[in-house]
Amino acid sequence: MTDTPGRNALRQYIEGVEDRSQHWLAKLLRIGQSSVSLWMRGHSRPSLAHVIALQHLAGIPMDAWLTDEERQFIASIAVESHKFRAARETAVGASA
Repeated sequence: MTDTPGRNALRQYIEGVEDRSQHWLAKLLRIGQSSVSLWMRGHSRPSLAHVIALQHLAGIPMDAWLTDEERQFIASIAVESHKFRAARETAVGASA
């Protein structure tokens, strides 16, 4: 199971209103109800297109579907990117 904030937000979105159901969301997103069920149980995650659609429809941020490991990876890349930019700016400043 993949537990993400997106999974939990989707559960709240669907279970929070009587007129909403997995079937309703699946029909709206033009997918099978089993896909929505898999997302809600953490057995799979939506495609990028469906993540974007869910952001517009339910207000679930795109990054809410990331796992803790993916968040850590992105944070490490952000740190390295910042170091790279700082080194490049230092080099450009030194050559000016």
